[in-house]
Amino acid sequence: TVVVPVYDAVEHVRECLTSLVEHTMHPDVQVLLIDDASPDPAIWPLLESFRSEYENIEVLRNDENLGFLRTMNRGFDHAVGRDVVMLNSDTIVTSRWLLGLCAAASDPTIGSVTALSNNAWAFSAPKIGFNELPAPADETARAIRQNAERRYPQTPSGHGFCMLVKRAVLDDVRGFDELYGRGY
Repeated sequence: TVVVPVYDAVEHVRECLTSLVEHTMHPDVQVLLIDDASPDPAIWPLLESFRSEYENIEVLRNDENLGFLRTMNRGFDHAVGRDVVMLNSDTIVTSRWLLGLCAAASDPTIGSVTALSNNAWAFSAPKIGFNELPAPADETARAIRQNAERRYPQTPSGHGFCMLVKRAVLDDVRGFDELYGRGY
């Protein structure tokens, strides 16, 4: 299940969902969009338009703004029995993105996998921080896939912009500790 927590930023959300539909839609992949009580009146119709067009997209709406942690916990609970990919609503995915995450997570000793990005601090490529893309996102991702050494370093934490978390881990830790409040 790909869980996308949404709070405003309608154009970013539209770009994210368009890329998600273009590069992800498969009968085995469930997409869960959760509107975290966005005040922008354009958000809900946008999410509903994607839900009505694609049968494996489901939309939930929080009655009040819960913040990232509690919204993701709601998504984890909703995806019973399934691994979950957390995907920020301003993230653009490229072809084979989910296959790459799943391949990296195929080792049974791995509990979570974070994608590479041009703007995800320690998970940025080619250097930490923001990197201008040398070509369109899909071309850049293809070049990285074709030339990567397929080494998966251990890291002390992941990055929730695009992170696969295995169901066994979610069942063990029962989601995010809400002690940390609304944010990260």
